[in-house]
Amino acid sequence: MALESSNNDGNDDYNFDFPVAPGPYWKLPRPSLLFEYFTVLRIGTSPATEYVLLMDTGSSLTWIQCLPCNTCYDQLSPIFDPNRSETYSVKDCNQHTSLCDGCNDRGECTYSYIYGDGSYSHGLISEEVYSVSEHMMNLTIGCGHNNSGTFNSSDGILGLGRGEFSFPSQIDRKYGFKKFSYCLVDKPKKEQPVISSSIRFGNDVLDQPNDVVYTPIIPNSKFPDQYYINLTSISVAGKLIPVHPSLPNGIVVDSGTSLTWLPSSVYEAIRDSFRDAALQLGWKPALSRYRDTCYDLSSYTGGIDTIKSPEVILHFGGDDEAAVELKAENVLFNYPWIDENVYCLAFGPSLYKGLAILGNVQQQGIRVVFDNAASVIGFDPNSC
Repeated sequence: MALESSNNDGNDDYNFDFPVAPGPYWKLPRPSLLFEYFTVLRIGTSPATEYVLLMDTGSSLTWIQCLPCNTCYDQLSPIFDPNRSETYSVKDCNQHTSLCDGCNDRGECTYSYIYGDGSYSHGLISEEVYSVSEHMMNLTIGCGHNNSGTFNSSDGILGLGRGEFSFPSQIDRKYGFKKFSYCLVDKPKKEQPVISSSIRFGNDVLDQPNDVVYTPIIPNSKFPDQYYINLTSISVAGKLIPVHPSLPNGIVVDSGTSLTWLPSSVYEAIRDSFRDAALQLGWKPALSRYRDTCYDLSSYTGGIDTIKSPEVILHFGGDDEAAVELKAENVLFNYPWIDENVYCLAFGPSLYKGLAILGNVQQQGIRVVFDNAASVIGFDPNSC
């Protein structure tokens, strides 16, 4: 974890830069954690402890597991004990009503957070010190006493959404940082070490030179904390497939979801065009109990980044149409603990009408920029 400057003073080079990597980098145990990305925050003062948190642009609450645990899952780090902290405090309902989902009999602010897959965290809205290098700030977080679901041995969630008390919003109020960006490293190949990239908070969060393209964030009154953008169409092997008519409210950019989920009719058009193009390339179809479009690519001994894949381009709305061409590793994924040679299409049909998600497989190797001042999201394929 590094701080790149000691004062802001309007200096655009001032930013916070944290490591980001899949689960194996942090020694988290399950192989499926290849599909999720984590970073680390230093919380508390007596002493400060580093907590590995799942990055999630799809939600706004940052929380960690806390003692006493009524229901908690196993995690690698010691669970945070509020009674041992001199800087921990619980938010009072009377003073912080906008934060509270409810109040307990002590007048303390409580929260109840349920995620799309049914995972949940319930606890107290609290305040604790967060530190980077010599800089410290009070951070509003959830102290989770009842937690269960697919958090996969992490210590909690880093909420990167658009809400008032998301981590970016709190950093903005403290330091005036209007932007953040991250680069999600490609999944490691066989026998290669897992490396890290970065999440960066500041006012200049891109490397130079860059080839960033921007698309506007679409306000959504029903889900105001989430980042919706207009995915107008997808090109597959030169065939343009319209998306916007099926998604008038846009698609959610979500670092906490692996695959990209689209309306069934859109997915089927993409899948069929991809199958036709893969057949022309001589790819051998393979069966999978998880996905409907998979291929045995064992003949490509150099790895997925050497594969000539059917061209897939995402087209986004805006004053200047933003087009993002995907690499093979953004289009295909595999379950290496099942069969390292079988790769499947990294898109799927959404289970919910009108809901679409741009997952982290499609974001790998691309620096994704969230500019809340200009209300745009940018994609730069050359800043990782």
